[in-house]
Amino acid sequence: MQQNIQINLTNIIQQDDTSETFHFNETGTLATIREISYIRFTETTSVETPVTVKINTDQTIVITRNGQSKLQLLLDLKNDSITHYQTPIGVIVMTVKTNQLKIDLSKGIILAKYQLWQANTIVGQYTFDLNFK
Repeated sequence: MQQNIQINLTNIIQQDDTSETFHFNETGTLATIREISYIRFTETTSVETPVTVKINTDQTIVITRNGQSKLQLLLDLKNDSITHYQTPIGVIVMTVKTNQLKIDLSKGIILAKYQLWQANTIVGQYTFDLNFK
């Protein structure tokens, strides 16, 4: 079953002493296949970036972004994960540490706070706040 949804997404990126906030209001879809839910939409800036948010039954999520750079993040409160960030200049390997993860599809809420690490150095702290109806 697939339904159209209106998405409000706020991404906050904190790196060193700087913070950037990005807001997106997009139309997308919500589909459930074999108990796994998928939210799909395209972030529209100067470049369009297709995004898929996969909500697993074990309360983990996978965020996939397929734009100029490709990124797949597994957000899991119980375990750190490894991601391979494909940029135009090469692949960057990072560790994903999830600090907060709230998923309530009945209320249209996905909130994730996480850190990206490269070796023993923190790259940044991130907030992914997605609301839909």
